[in-house]
This record gives sequence, C-alpha cells and structure tokens, in this order.
Amino acid sequence: MDSAFDASRIALRDLEDHEKVLGAFKGKTVILIGGGYPAIEEAADWAEALDEEYAGDDDVQVVGAAIIGDVLPGVSKDQVKSRLKDFGTVPVLVDWEGQSSEAFDLDGASKPHVFVIDRDGVLRFRTVGDLSDAALAKVKGEVEAVE
Repeated sequence: MDSAFDASRIALRDLEDHEKVLGAFKGKTVILIGGGYPAIEEAADWAEALDEEYAGDDDVQVVGAAIIGDVLPGVSKDQVKSRLKDFGTVPVLVDWEGQSSEAFDLDGASKPHVFVIDRDGVLRFRTVGDLSDAALAKVKGEVEAVE
C-alpha cells in the first residue's frame, strides 16, 4: 500500500446503518482498528486501551472497523450489530461488503489491523496481527508523530 494512501474516501456504516465516510474525521488523527471476525474481537482490548489513553484529546479519534464481507453466512446483520455494541465506548463502523479490505490492502481480514490516519485523511502507519505491548507503544509513537 502506498504510504500516502488517502483513507478519507473510505465509506463504512455505523451500527444504525448510516454511512460514515472516514473523511468526516478530517482534522483529527484517527486510530482505526479493524479486521473481520475474530480479529475485531481480538483487538477490542486495544481499542478500549487507546480510547482511554486519548480520552481527553479532542484531536484523536479511536474507531473500530468490522470488515464483515461475506464471511458470515447464516448470521443476520442484527446479530452482528448486537455483538459489536458490546465493544464499549469505541465507535464501531461496519463494512458489510468487505470493500475496504481491498482499499486498505488488508492482509487477511482474519488478522487484526491497526492504522494511524493523519488529520488530512492520509494513512501514515499500519501494523498487522501484532497486538503486543511493543506494537501498542509503536502505535502511540506514530500518533504522537503525526499530531
């Protein structure tokens, strides 16, 4: 993926099924934590920790992204929404068709992905599958670098 990828054009849906374009967060540094199932569940603790870390910082927004696509045959959207509402204070956006998987060049939606998107909507950092303390520190460092 091009390091100057413009993430602001990606459109997802909130849990009330309203479209939310990532460009709506322009002016803020966005930490986007996502993947399919079970990746989004694996990353939930990180999302909560980062949300707490930046709770008083109006310039940083933590967002969960559930890349669902066609991986859940027989499971209703209402069941998925109900499960995602358990993620606490972090807003979760959903990609029902899996289109953002290609746009973000996800290396398998089954792995957790963490992106740092700068105030202009440009992707500045990405990590895949690593939810270690060292990786968390790296994400925080990247947020500080783009703020």
